[in-house]
Amino acid sequence: MVRETDRHLSRLYVRASSYLAFARTERGLLSAEARALAAAETGVVRYELQLRRKEAAKNGLELVQDLETAPLFGIAQHYFDDRCRFSAPVGLTGQSLRRALATTDAKTTSALGQLMLDAYGVEGDCNPRTIAQYRDCYRALGLTPADLLHPQASRVQLDFHAGTLVSAPGAPIAA
Repeated sequence: MVRETDRHLSRLYVRASSYLAFARTERGLLSAEARALAAAETGVVRYELQLRRKEAAKNGLELVQDLETAPLFGIAQHYFDDRCRFSAPVGLTGQSLRRALATTDAKTTSALGQLMLDAYGVEGDCNPRTIAQYRDCYRALGLTPADLLHPQASRVQLDFHAGTLVSAPGAPIAA
């Protein structure tokens, strides 16, 4: 997954896949070392951050020497959590959906319709601005198209340090 803006480039990918992709022997077979690394990293994702020049300067990174003293992990976690929202808690769709269905206003009903269209990849015929409003509405209700198709029994979030999904008890639903 890639998130690119004029300020930064963030990449999130499965580490095991990267080991397997680049670790072929001369005969095209996987080395034992590559298989072992991939097995150890099963279920783990890697996050990479690349700051553009102006954004790096805002974070105190103007010269190569600045890399020695800059709080690099703190900067990366800020982009992971706040800019990309990769650690936003998700799950418990059933509760969120029941709350939304209990609301009878037309905007919520339309937003649920848009949620279904988005979940199944169907293009609607509404004005793009209206579609954006419906999407904002279902996000505010704590619903996403992916959650609708693959409901979670519990709330989870992606842990920055471990690179794995962890339980997120009591955390607010991401909008």
